[in-house]
Amino acid sequence: MRNGKKSTKVILALSLVLLVGGVCLTLAGVAMGGLKALDDTTFYGRKIHVGNQPVLTTQDKVEAFDSMNIDVSGKTVSFADSEEYYVEYPEGAEVRASVKNGKLSVTAEEGAALNYGDWGIYINGDDFISIGNGYHIDENAIIIHCPLKENYKDISITNNTGDVTLDWVKADKIDISGDTGEVYLYSVKVKDLKIDGHVLSVYGNTVDADTWTLDTDAGDVSMQINVRNKTKISMNAGDLQLDGGFLGETEIDLDTGDLDLQLAEGVEKYGAEIAMDAGQRALNVEDFGSYKKEHGAKNTLKVSVKFGDANIRFGQDPEDLDD
Repeated sequence: MRNGKKSTKVILALSLVLLVGGVCLTLAGVAMGGLKALDDTTFYGRKIHVGNQPVLTTQDKVEAFDSMNIDVSGKTVSFADSEEYYVEYPEGAEVRASVKNGKLSVTAEEGAALNYGDWGIYINGDDFISIGNGYHIDENAIIIHCPLKENYKDISITNNTGDVTLDWVKADKIDISGDTGEVYLYSVKVKDLKIDGHVLSVYGNTVDADTWTLDTDAGDVSMQINVRNKTKISMNAGDLQLDGGFLGETEIDLDTGDLDLQLAEGVEKYGAEIAMDAGQRALNVEDFGSYKKEHGAKNTLKVSVKFGDANIRFGQDPEDLDD
């Protein structure tokens, strides 16, 4: 009887030693990148993915459209070039997409951002085995797939809490609104561009518009844009950095924040009026605060900065200016 108990203890002790040794070897393998060797391999028909758990998506195919009305909240809206028309979003998200009379309508329930959970091994149906961080909520991304070579009539996006990205999009009219979030515009060509929000930051590069209207309560703006006819900007608080051609009527009203404005045309092309209540003023044509020049030029520039600094440069590349 004693020999049996002794044998059991020996077996248990050896098992514990082997278990600890196995754990140590496993951790050592992970530390040396051993898990990566499993990436993109298969196990009983399932693909092994090492890293954050992949988000499975639903693709709703729709009829061709030439206008869009996207009304969502708590989402990240973006566009992708495709010969086919469909709306992609994470599996399980409450998103509805339909086309009527050539207009795409997308609505969605508010969802939280993607949150990763504990490290572990996760099985995604019949598709994936993931080794890494799992996700809990994945209801934030909406991607509009459509031919970006086409010029769309009207794109209206309302995203009360979330980001919007337009990349290589062409349209007659683009209207973006939201309470909080960020807007990114890259290589966008539009006749009428309108952006308004409560706490909204806007970033853009290589944007071309006939008219541009921006109205925000707070947020930072950094845009490289060419406007042909009319620009009207109203901001209560935030920094405003603009670079490009501003032809026709340009009106900038900034309550609190700094303005950095680089104009492609020389000062002789403008009738300009610049007024400030407080702050430092810098012009590369005149070095004083209130500045007014009236003549028969068809381009007008009216700037008002109440509390903040203004740096306005006419017809000069920023790299050529002294600090």
